[in-house]
Amino acid sequence: MGKCAPSGGGSSDGSKSSGGSKGGAGGGGGKKVKRRGHPANMFILYFLAYWRHCGGNIYQVAKCCGQKWRAMPQSEKEKYRRMYCAKAKNSRTCKRAGK
Repeated sequence: MGKCAPSGGGSSDGSKSSGGSKGGAGGGGGKKVKRRGHPANMFILYFLAYWRHCGGNIYQVAKCCGQKWRAMPQSEKEKYRRMYCAKAKNSRTCKRAGK
């Protein structure tokens, strides 16, 4: 698990556009759930790239990704910040960086 790294970049934004029904086990309500139209944050973009590249148990991958993300220098995180800012034009994260 420690040798696997994300393939980088790509068009994975981590968002899904399915609007399932809200309700319990019955599922007969049929009420649509509206999702907020915002992209995944920088860590989620990294996590999804890593998970798609390596596969495996989501809990183990999440733990490994969290450790790697915290140890990652800002220069490497910049790639994921740019991916995020390309989709979230009005984000504070993007405005602080002068984008």
